[in-house]
Amino acid sequence: MFIAVLGDEFKDVLPMYGQFRGKEGVRAFVGSLAANFDTQDFVTHKVIADGDHVALCGRFHHRIVSTGKDFHSVWALICETCEGQILHYQFCEDTAALEAAFDRPGRLQTG
Repeated sequence: MFIAVLGDEFKDVLPMYGQFRGKEGVRAFVGSLAANFDTQDFVTHKVIADGDHVALCGRFHHRIVSTGKDFHSVWALICETCEGQILHYQFCEDTAALEAAFDRPGRLQTG
C-alpha cells in the first residue's frame, strides 16, 4: 500500500493524496506525479536501512505544472519491502506549501 502524504479523506484536495493499492495504484500515483510536477531538484540526505525496512530523508524543488508555482520542501519516506515488492510506502512533506503551490485553499479552509 502506498500512502501518499495524506489518507483517502483528502483525495478531493489533491490527486496525489490518498492510499494507492496494487500495481494499478502505483501507476495512478506515479502518473499523478508525472502530470503535476516538473522536478527541478531532488536530493536524498540520509538513508537508514534495516533488512526490509528503509527510511530516507532529503529536500526537493518541484514546479507545479498547472500553476507554474514553485514547491520546496524537506521530505521523509518510510518503506517496507518483501522479496522485491513494496509492502508499505509512506511519504511526508510540507502539505501546506504543496496546497499553496497548487492554488488550493488547503485543508484548514475546506473543512
